[in-house]
Amino acid sequence: MHGLKSNKNFIVTNAIENILSVAKKNEDSIDYLLKKDYGKTPNYLNKIKDNINQEYKMIQTLHQQNSDEKYILPYSGNVSVRTRFGKSGKG
Repeated sequence: MHGLKSNKNFIVTNAIENILSVAKKNEDSIDYLLKKDYGKTPNYLNKIKDNINQEYKMIQTLHQQNSDEKYILPYSGNVSVRTRFGKSGKG
């Protein structure tokens, strides 16, 4: 076993050098506040929003058609509260 040997702890030395060093400046940084589309909703999100609105309108139409046919949906707001005595309200 020949060669150079060192008692230097390279991990600790590297950590100390990085902690004490000055942060590098990135000269290619972009100021996103100055971009022409800053603050605007991206097109793909507008498309998703439109799809959600179309589905919502379709659901409203189906609910309207079902209510016109006197079809009662379960749990459509007609909930009665029963007490331990089997009556609504105070027992």
